[in-house]
Amino acid sequence: MSKAWTWILIGTMSLTTAASRADSPIQWRGSRGWEPESAYCRLYDAKTVVTLLGTVQRVEKITPMKGMGYGVHLILKTDSETIPVQLGPTWYVEKQPLQIQTGDVVEVTGSRVPCDGKPVILAALIKKGTETVKYRELKGTPAWAGQSH
Repeated sequence: MSKAWTWILIGTMSLTTAASRADSPIQWRGSRGWEPESAYCRLYDAKTVVTLLGTVQRVEKITPMKGMGYGVHLILKTDSETIPVQLGPTWYVEKQPLQIQTGDVVEVTGSRVPCDGKPVILAALIKKGTETVKYRELKGTPAWAGQSH
């Protein structure tokens, strides 16, 4: 195949790919499973919302359920327990003005639910000092819903 035909073929393929994406809804690339109507996001239950005060033991990137894109969670140590607190997709958490770090004392408000058979808190709000960051509405709608990354 000549170089000219190779470039024509590459150009045609690029245009076809771009056109198919142009009429698509929001692309959740790298965030599969974090869509507002996903099985994971539907775990949030407004009837199980709690508020805990504790110290952040560590902050990690994880995949909360099989097949999901990466998210961020922290391990919170309170006076009575140590529990994972799941914040949201990495791209959303990393854009927040308040970044949570190991050793921070925080107040977490979120839904206590089982995820993959283990208890977790799906964070709605995290307060550190006088600053608060919102990850979900108290009724469960993710703050990242409708945002692109």
